[in-house]
Amino acid sequence: MSNNTRTALREFGTKIGLPQIDFNDDNFCTLAFDDIIVNLELVGEGEYLAFYLWIAAVEAEQRAEVAQAAADANYLFSGTHGATLGMSRSTGDLVLAAQIADATLTLARLEQTLENLVNLAQSWRTRLTEGTLTDTASNSSPLSFGADFGLRV
Repeated sequence: MSNNTRTALREFGTKIGLPQIDFNDDNFCTLAFDDIIVNLELVGEGEYLAFYLWIAAVEAEQRAEVAQAAADANYLFSGTHGATLGMSRSTGDLVLAAQIADATLTLARLEQTLENLVNLAQSWRTRLTEGTLTDTASNSSPLSFGADFGLRV
């Protein structure tokens, strides 16, 4: 499995001038876009590609407010491009995660997903820094992270 994912990642690497990009022996690959780190993982037997982005370590006194804002964004994926925001209760680490089936992954979908997730992570960092967590105008996501929905037959 994971043929589409490996092909898309190889094509992406070639396109950006880094043809050596690949998954390590543990099925992980890390990409950096400015100060945003995107961890990729082949899940299971490569049936899915998971994306993990660390956004920030939230201070204890902010965690309740950030948890509520993340829950609002996760509700019907209205503020997450179809991804999920989560926060560790013990560390306050706020992360963004998404998963795409290998069977549906293409270079275009990988690029769009990476762009949307990186932009969303940067937006959350800005909101945390500026204290604009309840700003509903910046909480809407007109773009999905590329999910194709269809009927199973």
